[in-house]
Amino acid sequence: MSGLIPEINKIAAYAKGDKVTIEDVNTVAHHVPEAVVFDMTESMARGEYNAAMSLLGELLDDKNNEPIMILAVLGNQMRQLYAASVAIQSGQGKDYHDERPPLQPSAAQASCGAVRRDGLRHEKQRNRA
Repeated sequence: MSGLIPEINKIAAYAKGDKVTIEDVNTVAHHVPEAVVFDMTESMARGEYNAAMSLLGELLDDKNNEPIMILAVLGNQMRQLYAASVAIQSGQGKDYHDERPPLQPSAAQASCGAVRRDGLRHEKQRNRA
């Protein structure tokens, strides 16, 4: 949370007028690596591998991000996707995730959705073979 105040101040100083636009935020704000990794794994789950690699490149280009930190965040996100997969296979869905902190309900729903999309894609590929 302490990192948020300097970012808000930076955006406010950059913004022209009384309103801050999305463009202002995208231009000036430092992207939170965890959010970028989440977007990257979502892209992978949708089969959008070029978009995922573009996001990985963005993470690696930012010299404030250590590769080991990126790997740790990615590993955590992949564990969440695996947990969602186990929950779906056992018939528990997002409720399984909701009971296990620190995953937020919205993240649980997103993880289960990503696994369902990916699982359906793999099932379709298996049926074609």
